[in-house]
Amino acid sequence: MNKRLIVMLLSLSTILFYGWALGAMFDYAAGIPQPAILAGCLAAGTLCAVIAVYIWSKH
Repeated sequence: MNKRLIVMLLSLSTILFYGWALGAMFDYAAGIPQPAILAGCLAAGTLCAVIAVYIWSKH
């Protein structure tokens, strides 16, 4: 698979995970705390971003 395509998919995944984390933060503010989803989405988004930057720097 092309490295640029992988980086693009990882970047889109980062945006998706951070969006879910933002939704979990709004749920938290609305009184429906879901800290596991918030932490998981932030961790997954950050991991995808780090991997994308690493692959891009190797390209």
